[in-house]
Amino acid sequence: MLSNVKMFISEEALRRRVLELGKHIRKDIGEKQITLICVFNEACDFGKDLITAIGGDVRVVFVSKADFNNEWSRHNQDILQGGCILIQDIVDSGQTLLSLIQNVKSQTIDKVLSVCLLNKKGNRTVDVEPDYTGFSIPDEYVVGYGMGLKGRFNNLPHIAFYSP
Repeated sequence: MLSNVKMFISEEALRRRVLELGKHIRKDIGEKQITLICVFNEACDFGKDLITAIGGDVRVVFVSKADFNNEWSRHNQDILQGGCILIQDIVDSGQTLLSLIQNVKSQTIDKVLSVCLLNKKGNRTVDVEPDYTGFSIPDEYVVGYGMGLKGRFNNLPHIAFYSP
């Protein structure tokens, strides 16, 4: 392994936790259809695995933060009917999550839930918490499992701390 990358969460631990999250979400939602909105490219690995773990009737949308604005929401209200779950890789300051939740709620969508793989609670600058969290982590830069640094380390099957 590279000297500036130190494993933090193993591939097996990721697999187990994502499966637990999926089962918990499905239990909470019941058998009805769930609309999942996977935000950012970095959340694709987590989103794909979570979607499989949730099972049942799911509707999936992948969207970048730049695309996720009032215009997108307005044109996709039929997708959002009945609520949705926003999927993010990391919740850090909370600014992005809060903005996304407010955006969806402004389109008269009743139920907006959120799930993140990694939660940096110590960095929160706004009053928002994801409804479901995979792991709480310290204020370290992380890579792997789809998350990277300028196109590097995204392919790691685990989560690692990166130090320059």
